[in-house]
Amino acid sequence: MRGASLARRPLARVVAAPRSSASRARRPRPRAATATADDVDRCALVCASKECKRKGALRTLETLTRRASELELGVAVRVQTTRCQSECADGPNVKLLPEGRVLNGVRTTAEADEALERCATYAPE
Repeated sequence: MRGASLARRPLARVVAAPRSSASRARRPRPRAATATADDVDRCALVCASKECKRKGALRTLETLTRRASELELGVAVRVQTTRCQSECADGPNVKLLPEGRVLNGVRTTAEADEALERCATYAPE
């Protein structure tokens, strides 16, 4: 009985449109210029998860923003918030870009200054 009901229903068939050979050809990507230390976008990302906020992330954000404008770092360092960095037990956390390092427990002005200086002086290899 079951096989008979399947025979009555038409099977849907999906056929992809043929691709032209031009769309399959690889196009060369333009090469990126070699970055110098001044060209690299530098950013300090403060975790804004509930747990890090509870541990003082908003004060850390205010301190980093204020100190980034006060210190003479030589390069611009943006300070922004980010989502959870999966290390909230040790928060508040600050991720330094382009280095990618996460600093845990950044609470004091001295720790904020150290984070900003590390971010500003990082040299890509």
